[in-house]
Amino acid sequence: MTLAEFKRQVVAAIAQHLPQAKFTPIMQHGIKLLGRVEIDEHTVIDVYFNANSGKTTYALVQMGKRIFGYDNFRGWHYRPIENPEEHIPCQEPTPDQVLREMRGILDRQ
Repeated sequence: MTLAEFKRQVVAAIAQHLPQAKFTPIMQHGIKLLGRVEIDEHTVIDVYFNANSGKTTYALVQMGKRIFGYDNFRGWHYRPIENPEEHIPCQEPTPDQVLREMRGILDRQ
């Protein structure tokens, strides 16, 4: 996937699932994107993508701590809200799937 396509998918998923949130590209350089989705003053979603390596990370962060996430370091896995240090293998999710799931977590809090 290209950087432009990944960014397009992330922005579309934010508009669909977190319309009140603000997406800010913190770093976008050539093949890499680091973005932040601001939910409220204590909650953000950090998104990273490297178009060359395919490395992708999504982290739901509250009060400065990751509480849930997905990444593909050593294979796709997610970090459950019950224990975000645990790695549970999974299939590659789309940005839409990740942001929908994160929205569900936020709605249950």
